[in-house]
Amino acid sequence: MNLINNTPIMEPRNFSLEIHKIMESELGEMGEFFIKKQCMELGIMPDFITTRDIPKLSQALSEAMEDFGRDKSTRVVRDMHKLIRSEKVMRAQVEE
Repeated sequence: MNLINNTPIMEPRNFSLEIHKIMESELGEMGEFFIKKQCMELGIMPDFITTRDIPKLSQALSEAMEDFGRDKSTRVVRDMHKLIRSEKVMRAQVEE
C-alpha cells in the first residue's frame, strides 16, 4: 500500500495464485494450460491477473471449459467473482 497526500492507495492485487488454485481444483494440471491460453488470447499476463482482468478472463475460461460440463464452468466463474467481492471489501476497509 502506498500513501498519496496521507491517503492510503492500494496497489493492484495479483490474483494469479488464487485463480490457478481455482482452475487446478476443477481441471487438475490442465487448468494451467487453460489459464495460459485464455490469458494469451486476451492479452493478460498469466502471472499478474488483477480484478480488472477477472470478468473477461472468467467468461473466456467458462466458454473454453464447456466440454467439461456446465457445473465446472459455473463454479469457476462464481469462485473468480468471489475474488472481486473480497477485494472490494478489503479496499473499503482500508479507505475507512
